[in-house]
Amino acid sequence: YVGAAPKVKLELVSDCFVIDNRGVTVDLPGDEGITVKVSTLNGKVVVQVKGKLASTEEKGVLFLKAQPDPDQFAACCLVEKLDQAGVAVKQPDIARGKVPTQAGKIASITSGPLSKDLRRMQRSSLNFVAEQTLKLMAPDSCRPATFDCGLRRLRSALRNLGLHPSCMELGNGSGLFDANKVTPAQVVRLLVEMTNRSDLGDVYRKLLPVSGVSGTLAHRLKRLKKRVMAKTGTLDTVSALAGYAVRDDGGLVVFAILFNNATASKYSLRGVQDRIVEVLLGWAGKKRRSR
Repeated sequence: YVGAAPKVKLELVSDCFVIDNRGVTVDLPGDEGITVKVSTLNGKVVVQVKGKLASTEEKGVLFLKAQPDPDQFAACCLVEKLDQAGVAVKQPDIARGKVPTQAGKIASITSGPLSKDLRRMQRSSLNFVAEQTLKLMAPDSCRPATFDCGLRRLRSALRNLGLHPSCMELGNGSGLFDANKVTPAQVVRLLVEMTNRSDLGDVYRKLLPVSGVSGTLAHRLKRLKKRVMAKTGTLDTVSALAGYAVRDDGGLVVFAILFNNATASKYSLRGVQDRIVEVLLGWAGKKRRSR
């Protein structure tokens, strides 16, 4: 109800979370601006909610946030589950340390195939998965797996694709903050090189969101439903869209549209990007038929 704190529901219920709800429900839409931040305190993950949420927002607002300290959170959950199972933990305080030489393996979990994780990462823009994938790019040469080692392997892979690392800046694996600098031409070159590799091209394209169907393009480019496979990218003043559009004859149009220091809303920028793709595809189709 108006004046009350909005309800906060976490996907995972655990005592390892602390909710700091400072939000308020308001009467009319347009004045709202709810924000969610996560941090750590005394071994717990603090979820802080601020701002205003309209009472008409019946379905709520979904926020996807990366764990600020995944190792600490995993340890907290382990202690919690052990306690629920009746296993007493002598030293519940969580700290990093070396595994004792006499320790034995109790259990192990095998993840799903990498292709499935990469598809989820690309279609839902999962920054955390992207960062961990970067760390694991060179498992044979990186011990332990680090971002710096992953970045060296990434630069080497780009060099093999004809993209010299000296012409770009790479500082993370997800683009979650402005540590990366590339040009649209470099992105297009990468996309062309990937699709021209018969062993990887089809697999690579299938990882991407599909217009009007899946991921971050599920509600975009509906007039080109199933004809665009592309990755989105969004920061406060940045909006990007890059990928492939399928022509009537089955050929591909490769594109990269990057907006920096934008003052327009993200919805307006996405509309412009979608229109550019439509125009490009229409032009490429006419150009193809006139030959």
